[in-house]
Amino acid sequence: MKIIISHPHGNQNTSKTVSALYKNNLLKVFWTTIAFPNIFNILKKKTYNVDFKKIKLKPFKEFLRKIFIYLKFKKMYINDNSSFSVNAIYKDLDLKVSKYLKRNEIKNNVHGIYTYEDCALESFTIARKKNIKTFYDLTSPYWRLKKKIIEEELKIHPDLTLSSLEIMSSKKCANKDREIFLSDNIIVASSFSAKSLELYPERTLQNISIIPYGTDTPKEINFKRRKINEKFKILFVGRPVISKGIHYLVEILNKLDFPWEVEIAGNIPEKPIMISEKIHKFFKDERCKFLGQIPYHEVKNKMKNNHAFLFPSLFEGFGQVILESMSAGLPLITTTNTGGNDLINHGKNGYLTSIRDVNSSKNILFNLFNDEELRLSIAENSFLNSKNYSWKNYEKNIQNLILNKNT
Repeated sequence: MKIIISHPHGNQNTSKTVSALYKNNLLKVFWTTIAFPNIFNILKKKTYNVDFKKIKLKPFKEFLRKIFIYLKFKKMYINDNSSFSVNAIYKDLDLKVSKYLKRNEIKNNVHGIYTYEDCALESFTIARKKNIKTFYDLTSPYWRLKKKIIEEELKIHPDLTLSSLEIMSSKKCANKDREIFLSDNIIVASSFSAKSLELYPERTLQNISIIPYGTDTPKEINFKRRKINEKFKILFVGRPVISKGIHYLVEILNKLDFPWEVEIAGNIPEKPIMISEKIHKFFKDERCKFLGQIPYHEVKNKMKNNHAFLFPSLFEGFGQVILESMSAGLPLITTTNTGGNDLINHGKNGYLTSIRDVNSSKNILFNLFNDEELRLSIAENSFLNSKNYSWKNYEKNIQNLILNKNT
């Protein structure tokens, strides 16, 4: 039994999936686009911990995309139709994998292909013709639900503008539907994403598996007590865009009547003023530190040195930053649309609110500010609960899925 897997950028959950397949002698080959200098990490087995012979690289187009980003040639990558957009990179890799699948010499020793949203259409089409099983990892909620929420939001806040990262063309949405249609098995990371697929119009989907991501939780952690008269430090990690609820974060913080400061880690192609004048103004507030994109290890350090994590996102396939904040012992406030329902026992190891519920988030922050023992109790419970979501468990669940679906 051999599985092909493909993903353009090889994120953390992908690397664990590749690792799980390799450890169990299930990996035929891993296709990716990873550009320099990450190739050297692959050669040193730092990224995937697999034999380099099992990895096929198509790095050139992604390499050029990063150059255009560095040079700020936005027209080359800013939207889906750009020659070097993220969407173009996904499609290019998908086409390459489909050509690989067409080869006669591999048809008898490949049993499945595992790939991701927006990177499956061409390769799944060929796989179906060759009776190769298809495993589709849907990393975000189903597009019809996302579109519905975004349209509602723009009616509520007509002063807001979508980032280019949030715009979904009709062609891209149609391709997503076709990918789902061609999927024998669909993998999502949360019950929220699974439920969103009820909006899929073609048929009732029966082949959905929920496999939550993991995190690297340390054995123990020092919980820092907030000092008397110290400002309450709040962290947000994610793109400062409408779908992440950045405007609600601004609204929540502007309602607080105690000393606070916020750090916002995330980046978008546009300047904040192009999204919202209010957000632009807020980012200039001396209490707000807009960090832009920062490395993963810096994010983890920020989580250890803040007092609460505020994540009022309108939708997430699985808020990985939620799990990471829990593993850092950071009390969390998020919405029911982030996968938080699967992780959080409200009031015990974190807090859940409905989307757009500004007052509930404000009141929770007020309670955490005024009751340090409560904040530390939530932090400890959050940390302990994160231990249930290890990458080892994730790999085991992926392994079991593949084996069970191929028997």
